[in-house]
Amino acid sequence: MISSLVGRTVRDGLSFDVLRISYLVGAITLSSKFLFVIRDIMIAWTFGRSQALEAFILAFLIPFSFTNALSNSLTMTFLPHFIELVEEGKQKQANDIYSGLLGITLLVSLAAMMFVIFGYSFYAPIAAASFSVEGFTLMQFLLYFTAPAALINCFTNIWREILNAKGLFLRSCSASIITPLISIILLIKYPDTGVLILSLGLLIGAVLELIFLGTFLKLQGISLVPGSNFLALKLRVPIRDWWKAFISLALFNSMGLVNGVMAARRAEIGGLSLLNYGRKVVTLPNDIGAITYSSVLIPYLSKLMAAKNPRKVMRVLNQWVAIIFLTTIPLVILLMVFAPSIVQNLYQRGAFTAADSESVTVILRYYSIQIPFFIAFFVMFRVLPVIKKTPTALFGAAGVLLTVFFNYICIRILGTSGIALATSFVYMILSIGLYFYIRANLIARK
Repeated sequence: MISSLVGRTVRDGLSFDVLRISYLVGAITLSSKFLFVIRDIMIAWTFGRSQALEAFILAFLIPFSFTNALSNSLTMTFLPHFIELVEEGKQKQANDIYSGLLGITLLVSLAAMMFVIFGYSFYAPIAAASFSVEGFTLMQFLLYFTAPAALINCFTNIWREILNAKGLFLRSCSASIITPLISIILLIKYPDTGVLILSLGLLIGAVLELIFLGTFLKLQGISLVPGSNFLALKLRVPIRDWWKAFISLALFNSMGLVNGVMAARRAEIGGLSLLNYGRKVVTLPNDIGAITYSSVLIPYLSKLMAAKNPRKVMRVLNQWVAIIFLTTIPLVILLMVFAPSIVQNLYQRGAFTAADSESVTVILRYYSIQIPFFIAFFVMFRVLPVIKKTPTALFGAAGVLLTVFFNYICIRILGTSGIALATSFVYMILSIGLYFYIRANLIARK
């Protein structure tokens, strides 16, 4: 079944070279995520379900939820225009798009991170209401490291996508190894520093990734300096589309923040930490699948749309959605069956107790349901700008409302683990709805 689907995608123009690159990208991404797993195992052994760890998790979620939405919305909106101009031989206009992209990134991300740091007293009473005075103060201190790391992360995400658009997939994904490797080294060398070392690892890793990616961009003759021409006439339409995508993605990214806040406020003590451990196991296949498929598929689909071939776009997308489900459903079954052994072997040591293992096992099983739906949703969401359909706030608002609704019901019935099940329900509904939305739009163009 899978081999026949792959064969059809090759006949549709997606060559074996592209498939080979996708597997190499997946292998490097797997290495990166494996390093993150090692880091998270060390965190579990060291911090367990402590409030200090929960302070770090929220200090990470708040700035990174915003900057990930910013960088992803910018690349989703501008990258198809960039690729289209390059394909047409209009390199100067493509460079203007890229320069304006960096300018917008610097302006918006800097303003946002200033608010995250200096506006702490406005949002912290809501996000960290259950924290002690020490936890409240610690979270504020950690933001001085995580917020700059999040700002830098905006640029590294954009530079990865530019390298992908240039066909330099291996170089772009190799940078993802740096941050988890730095974090592991720091945890080994400075084990008594507390959660501060986790924030430092993020910041140092972000700086090194910036240097690594910037070097390859410079070798390609691409400027690293943001431009001030983002209000030029040729950028007004993309900017208008970007705002819609940004609001939608910001709402989507706030789903994780909503989960974190509801876990900290409404679930058991240490529930946010337990939820995070279960989610981390599922994050590995989620990220590998989503990054691998979208990194290779989106530039290819952009070229098909530039050639005005929506029928072929839909055919290729159908084939790859089928491949996603056929390859991930067996993984879901394996995670369900072996969840107790996975959690015990990964986490149960030091500050992480047997009772914690039982709780995380249930969370992992519920989270694993989302894997095929999450990957399919992520890939299809990236397809929207390719088919000239900007994600609207309606998508994001639906995600947030569904998250709050299912969280409220599932927490009352299942406790902390209910958040994991609620998240799977949300991605199931969103992915199905998004598929039929894309299908209807492409059929209308045939």
